[in-house]
Amino acid sequence: MSYALLIDDDPDIIRSAATMIRNQGLLLETASSWDEGLDKFYAYSPDVVISDYNLPGSKMGLALLLEVSRLRPSVRLVLISAYLNESDVEEVRKLNLVDDVVRKTNPMDSARAIVNAVERASMRSDEATDWVAFANASLRVGGVNEKALESLDSFLQANRLGGSA
Repeated sequence: MSYALLIDDDPDIIRSAATMIRNQGLLLETASSWDEGLDKFYAYSPDVVISDYNLPGSKMGLALLLEVSRLRPSVRLVLISAYLNESDVEEVRKLNLVDDVVRKTNPMDSARAIVNAVERASMRSDEATDWVAFANASLRVGGVNEKALESLDSFLQANRLGGSA
């Protein structure tokens, strides 16, 4: 059985997704901060990490997802955010770091997207290890352009979150 980890500080998203996922018999751990999320990542070794981009009191999502992917390159990563527009989503995808990006448009749609990500990870965990895919995941992580990631992270913080980068 696979674990999923949802890191978000929005109680509506957590409640909706957790109810739907647990009703399907899937295992979900939740965290509301990156410190708590990283602790649970180490403890549960989830097959998918779904994280909000903007968590109060934390580094921003992209740098932290890169950290998670370095710890375990084969983990599926999903970034969720209410702040990103379609252009931002494309820029995040160009980094070749995350497997999917979900824009939070409303809690139920976001919860469904999270459930779909957890279901895909659960199905994948029942399969034999694909060592070629594992090696490709390691190469992908090593190929992430950190300067481009930092630049995008700074842009998003300054222009979407209204903070200073």
